[in-house]
Amino acid sequence: MGLCIIMFRSQGVEEEVVRSCKTVLKDVFVDCSVEIFEDVVVIPEHFYNYGRGQYLADGIVYRVSELVKMDCFGILLADVDAYVEGLNFVFGLAIPWLRSAAVFLYRLRFGTNFNNYLHRVVKEVIHELGHLLGLEHCKSPGCVMNFSNSVYDVDKKGYMFCDKCLKKLSKKGIRTSA
Repeated sequence: MGLCIIMFRSQGVEEEVVRSCKTVLKDVFVDCSVEIFEDVVVIPEHFYNYGRGQYLADGIVYRVSELVKMDCFGILLADVDAYVEGLNFVFGLAIPWLRSAAVFLYRLRFGTNFNNYLHRVVKEVIHELGHLLGLEHCKSPGCVMNFSNSVYDVDKKGYMFCDKCLKKLSKKGIRTSA
């Protein structure tokens, strides 16, 4: 049995971005089904911190988990700036026990064209899915699981998992195209 992933999007996220993520996920993961949730997900205003001008990432991921079907993973593409306590911002957040994650697009748009922005989003979606599948941050510079502290870090890493991360996925029965 392969992975079941449901892609969600908030207001302002272009359909092309969601479709690109779906295509790459199906290329990277063998036996992967990706469904695009048709309705736009509304991010509740009570997750917005007016003092910071950002949304609380944890709350958004909990909201996504309410929409995910059993035995599937849910990933929301949210066109907002978000944070977790202790960090200035996050590009994404995964909560494995909820089988849900969110990728926050606001900062991924900085200083680039649309094509590179798409690459950044896809890398972060694969990264957060890696967390949902039990992977932690990786020290290998080119690995998609490498921690990104800036968009430049996102630009430097690839789409794929390093050999060490691939072995961990394989032990869990997750097959990739690498």
